[in-house]
Amino acid sequence: MERSHSKRQSFLPGLLAGAALLLATDVAHMELIRYEVPRPVYFADSSYWLLLQMFDIAGAVAAGIAAARQPPAKRWNTAVALLILAMLVKFFADLPMTRAPWRTLLWHCTPLGLLCGAAWQHRYGPTALPAARRGSSLATAPHTSIPLALGVTAICFGWSVAISLAAAFGGETTGAFNDNNFLALVLTEAVLASVALTVLRARNYPLGTLRPRFSLADAGAGIGLWLATLGACAIALVIAGSGQPSQPVEQLLAEAQVSAPVTVLLSLVNGAYEEVFLLGFLASGLRRFGASNAIAITLLVRLLTHAYQGPLGALSVMVFGAVLGLYFFRSGRLFPVVAAHILADATALLNTGAP
Repeated sequence: MERSHSKRQSFLPGLLAGAALLLATDVAHMELIRYEVPRPVYFADSSYWLLLQMFDIAGAVAAGIAAARQPPAKRWNTAVALLILAMLVKFFADLPMTRAPWRTLLWHCTPLGLLCGAAWQHRYGPTALPAARRGSSLATAPHTSIPLALGVTAICFGWSVAISLAAAFGGETTGAFNDNNFLALVLTEAVLASVALTVLRARNYPLGTLRPRFSLADAGAGIGLWLATLGACAIALVIAGSGQPSQPVEQLLAEAQVSAPVTVLLSLVNGAYEEVFLLGFLASGLRRFGASNAIAITLLVRLLTHAYQGPLGALSVMVFGAVLGLYFFRSGRLFPVVAAHILADATALLNTGAP
């Protein structure tokens, strides 16, 4: 009897944590829907609905991770119980009104998100974190306290999150893609990086661990990683982008008036800035919580800073960030990740045909 009680006791925390995350996701979903009032009859055919489904699936993945943060013998019992609960909720809910059958299928992907989250936690959780190569950025980076991680992330990305969310939900504009705005962005990132590095130095953080170490092998790996992100993003957009209206990022790129030198400068600065602080600092510093959780936190920051691009743009950013994060935790090498990001930014802007 005592053994049975102990089993239930270890089973319930994960179930409650996962259920709480699902409930929080559902409440947030309902609040976000209030931005689309009045809603069209076929609301499920809109880009905003697709963004909400991405949000729901992300919440389900987080719930699966929370449910599986149990001893190995209990994690799948907890995840399956939460999966059954989610399926029951979906079974009794009304189907979305849509002209696209695949969108109805997407509406049922919360259970799949739960399974993905649980599998991710089981494979990449703290007990399964791969050993990084000696001397690599991941192996030498110190563990970061939560307040320091939050503070530096707020310094580096708080401004872009605010601008991006205002553009995505408040109808504000992020500014056209032109030389003046991009040079202002380069200057802003340089100033914020200086502030963040000053804070880290004052906290005796070893700044040398944030330096991407160049080698020809890592340069080649960066090119290969960039090609891998192109393929992954293309597959994701083919699956999710059928029948989608024009996205905000497409309009920004179509109207871009950026010279090649400014494009190269922005790509170099922005690629290094984002990856050094997202993976080199944030993900590395939080790796004690597990690779899955560390990468998920960086994906959340990426999503918030790029929400202005629209649902498909945000999806592409999430896939891009996931590929980079997985590679970084597998290899421990920061330079290939920075190189891949630089190439991605440069090719996207240079292909617009702007002077």
